Amino acid sequence: MLPEYIAWYLNRPTTRNLLESMAQGTSLPTINIRDLGDLEIPIPPLDVQQKIAQIVYLLQQERILSLRLNRAHGAELAKRYTGSDGRGKNAEESTLDNSSGYDGRRSPCRFGEGDSRDTMSGRNRL
Repeated sequence: MLPEYIAWYLNRPTTRNLLESMAQGTSLPTINIRDLGDLEIPIPPLDVQQKIAQIVYLLQQERILSLRLNRAHGAELAKRYTGSDGRGKNAEESTLDNSSGYDGRRSPCRFGEGDSRDTMSGRNRL
């Protein structure tokens, strides 16, 4: 029996539900080895197991490629609509901003962190 076929069978929703019903314990559910030994796994011919393993492999590859494509598409959209500097400005506007010494990034301090001075009024907070 192919390990890929066993993994596919054990990860099927119906098999997972059955295994979850066998599990005991709350913080770390376990399955008794005798109960696991009683689990009947149908054994199709080897060529069928190979086909299932190949389909599972191809589905995994499809998911990986889809994620990569979505990331690349999102990056392209961000580049197209926000500009090359990531702030929605073209190179000329970025140069003008940087001439003042301000790089457009937010302060690394978050509300309640950093010094106790109120950054809006310049007064000290209580």
